[in-house]
Amino acid sequence: MRTWLVVGTLFAVSVDAGGASAQDGLEREPAAARREQLLEQAAALSAEHGGLAFLVQSHGQVVFERYAPRRDADDAWFLASGTKSFCGVAAVCLVEDGHLTSLDEAVAETITEWKDDPHKSRITVRQLLSLVSGIDTAAGSLDGPKFDDKYAVALTQPTFAEPGAKFRYGPAPFYVFGELLRRKLRGADGQGEDPLQYMRRRFLDPIGMRIVDWRHDRAGHPQLPSGAKLTAREWAKFGQFVLDRGRVGERQLVASQLLDECFVPTPANRRYGMTFWLPRAGVVQAAGAGGQRMLIVREHGLVIVRQATANLGRDEERMLDLVLEAFDVERPNFGDPTLERGNDVGSLFDRSDTDGDGKLTVDELPQSRGPRMRRVLERLDRDGDGAWSREELAPLRDVLLVPQDPVEDDESPRDDSKDAPASGSREV
Repeated sequence: MRTWLVVGTLFAVSVDAGGASAQDGLEREPAAARREQLLEQAAALSAEHGGLAFLVQSHGQVVFERYAPRRDADDAWFLASGTKSFCGVAAVCLVEDGHLTSLDEAVAETITEWKDDPHKSRITVRQLLSLVSGIDTAAGSLDGPKFDDKYAVALTQPTFAEPGAKFRYGPAPFYVFGELLRRKLRGADGQGEDPLQYMRRRFLDPIGMRIVDWRHDRAGHPQLPSGAKLTAREWAKFGQFVLDRGRVGERQLVASQLLDECFVPTPANRRYGMTFWLPRAGVVQAAGAGGQRMLIVREHGLVIVRQATANLGRDEERMLDLVLEAFDVERPNFGDPTLERGNDVGSLFDRSDTDGDGKLTVDELPQSRGPRMRRVLERLDRDGDGAWSREELAPLRDVLLVPQDPVEDDESPRDDSKDAPASGSREV
């Protein structure tokens, strides 16, 4: 049985100056109790799947928190690919600060060694961060200390598709963006802020976010795909900043209309914007391997944070449903609005079959799993043609339709328990 540290909301019954009666307060109590019960169920669901922290924030206030045994609100955890979403905000800040003419500026304007490449010369910053650049994302091959300078290695990744045509998930585009940022910020003397310093100055420090650690490669570059380590409360601060459309108190840190560009999907993947996942109508999400989730329900003032050692699998949708029900939010069908028949496997297959040949390749599959997914699919490819029919993919129905971890992080979360602190962890 799991024991949870409880930091809950106090629900008070009061008589206001306008003449509300004690009976009004008594009528509100069942609603408060129901909300607490539903949130407890959501937290228990998270705990059953390796949950370490579960937090719900409503209109800027933490109203519910649960932590695993021997953990509390001061314990941080690596976000894995949840880190990627900071890059989207950094990109729109670059536009506002005049470092980029627009999100549609060619990356080759800065990464000049790409100018003579017939594919890379046409990649825009928007395509890079929406993961539709056509660059091989190096999923699974940029992990660990294999390369000293991951920025340099990412620049040399080959292309596999025309810019904008195919979605492929992985770390390389974010290392390319890190190099672009580094060059944009470099002064005439060759000195300047690194990408993390820029993000801290521009929006992380102003929103009051305390970073416990941020991994760097051996060349000293911050790992933008997966390097950040935060507490649940600190990650929620970033979520609130996004929910408030770039505003903190009286300060508008980034123009709202620019920030909204992060939530515009591409035709190649309607569930992904610019560094943010779009799992449901009205919901945006930062997500990382191991079940790291930060969900923002923008029209209802909610930020939900989960930190964990394992993915929720099919229960992820149920966890979100319980939170939405607790706040009387209408629950739209899972998936993007282009799936007219909801979670129908046929409509998802048809949408993913971009060339209309009645078969799917690895590149056409939603949230492609790279090497791991290929190994699974090889066993299902009964006729050995390297593609998969509707019938061959039938055993993967749940995998394809349920929101899964965007895996192939170049770094996975690790256990930083109090008994075994991570080496090199530091507040930065």
